[in-house]
Amino acid sequence: AARVDSLRQSLRIPGLALVVLRDTTIVLARGFGFADVERRVPVTPITPFNIASVAKPISAVLALQLVERGLLDLDRPMRRYANFPEFCENARANGGTFFGDYDCLGDRFTLRHVLSMSANGTAGTRFWYNPPSYSWASRPMAEVAGRPFSALVDSLVFRPAGMTRSARINRALPLRADLAAFDISLMQGRLISTASRAAMWTPGRSPTGTVLPYGLGWFLADFQGRQLAWHTGLWEGQYSALYLKVLSATPSERLTIVLLANSDALQWEARLDEAAIERSPFARAFLTAFPR
Repeated sequence: AARVDSLRQSLRIPGLALVVLRDTTIVLARGFGFADVERRVPVTPITPFNIASVAKPISAVLALQLVERGLLDLDRPMRRYANFPEFCENARANGGTFFGDYDCLGDRFTLRHVLSMSANGTAGTRFWYNPPSYSWASRPMAEVAGRPFSALVDSLVFRPAGMTRSARINRALPLRADLAAFDISLMQGRLISTASRAAMWTPGRSPTGTVLPYGLGWFLADFQGRQLAWHTGLWEGQYSALYLKVLSATPSERLTIVLLANSDALQWEARLDEAAIERSPFARAFLTAFPR
């Protein structure tokens, strides 16, 4: 906790919430600094933050729930979902960083490519972090379930996990999450099966066998002999988040840290084709504090 607060101060983060879990037990929950600096309102472990792209693991869990219910097929061509052909054509016409080589034209392009961040270049062959593509994954889920995506998140994730302080309102307003409750229910098997969880945390592979640094909705890495799954979130200039898990078959070796900040300083420099958790000083402090 002292190391985290020292890093917070050195990076000039006004307020930071921290939770650490060992398997499904919370071992540390603290708030540092201020949620509202002007009014001197302190951060607590239940202060709401915008988690930005840390919502991607939540979306992946929801997708796998729908797969388990027989409603969603991750390998169904995206072009068979309503409005996707038009989205594909418009995206490719606009091009840019995310859509200049977006491989969405043919029937081989699937939701699995979208959720695994392997939609660019020749789909399934390389990793390219593409948030606007991933955001489209909510539409097939809503279509096959016949319900709005927000209602699905609430009924299939928030309520079963006991995330009573969470809300997904709309794109103009924050997505807030009790991530410790989400993590505990995920690890207890109350959201998806053990097999689905393993599939989510299995890295993609290119046709030539290259291991890609992303599973379904999570970054993945083998770091100093430990299997890691994580995601970052960034609302530039306002919020950032880090959700990092040490995976293990042994419950006592399973560790999780959640950090939520009201600045963008939890983020680190990384290209869209790489995953570099070792560049996070908070991740390094966490892994050092809990050695193997």
